[in-house]
Amino acid sequence: VVKIYAPGRPGFEEEVEVYRRLGSHPAFSECLYATEGFLILKRLHGVTLYDCIHRGLRIPKQVIRDIDEALDYARRRGLYPHDVHGRNVMMHHGRGLVVDISDFLQAEKCSKWDNLKRAYYWLYRPIFSPLRLRLPYFVLDIVRKSYRFLGKLKNFCDHLTHKILDFRF
Repeated sequence: VVKIYAPGRPGFEEEVEVYRRLGSHPAFSECLYATEGFLILKRLHGVTLYDCIHRGLRIPKQVIRDIDEALDYARRRGLYPHDVHGRNVMMHHGRGLVVDISDFLQAEKCSKWDNLKRAYYWLYRPIFSPLRLRLPYFVLDIVRKSYRFLGKLKNFCDHLTHKILDFRF
């Protein structure tokens, strides 16, 4: 796979560094070559978890375990898994893969993966998986946009709470 950064777009050096730190791991791609704004990466095959839910494909627990292990591996390598969500993780032959690692140098907390796992165990496993329900993309997009809205609302409320607590009479 060839990934090309637009001229002036930030992040190229950071992504190369993330791949350098990751080295070789079965759940991640590898950077085979990098120069002047483009990377040649090992291609990963599979279906995103987002598309699995759309297509009614069963997602085994092993996929979730593999991704958890891969994210722990990244943390041990001094990285900060960030922006890990249903479109950035895949399943291939019942195993989990992490597709997008470009933000793994961002030290800020990201709860997307924890929230996805919670939905997997509370909703997907007991309801969607046994029924093999297929969710249309418009429903998945409503869920995704609602999640984003609730995240922004939570951040606003947290900010407001801090302002109120910091207020001195």
